[in-house]
Amino acid sequence: MSKINRYPCYRTPYVQAFGRFLEKFPWSWYGTFTFEYRVSVDKAITSAIEMIMKYDETSIYFLCCEYSKSGVHLHALINGISDIDRLPFQEEWSWRYGLVKIEVFNRDLGGQNYIVKYLEAGKAEFKTNLTVEG
Repeated sequence: MSKINRYPCYRTPYVQAFGRFLEKFPWSWYGTFTFEYRVSVDKAITSAIEMIMKYDETSIYFLCCEYSKSGVHLHALINGISDIDRLPFQEEWSWRYGLVKIEVFNRDLGGQNYIVKYLEAGKAEFKTNLTVEG
């Protein structure tokens, strides 16, 4: 059973609509980025963007920074970083900031909904370089 079916916060009309929008893009990777120390939302987002662009400056990304009492962490949808660069990327992030997990994106697992689950409640902020024509 996917996470979407198990948790009500992933089934709200807002999250479902945002997820349908995000699933239209050719994502390669789904990632979770953490920090060993407290950072601001801006620092978290800037750090992720700098790392993504360092490994592939043509990447597109959708980042969502969630905040709680224990600090912030990011979820990301990324298209660009090649499979060869994924492991060095993870090693560098771990060395510089904290834990990271990057997996092949599988839209059937609902990552496009999971990433935006707290936006509606005001417990997250997002940043993207997506452009939409039309």
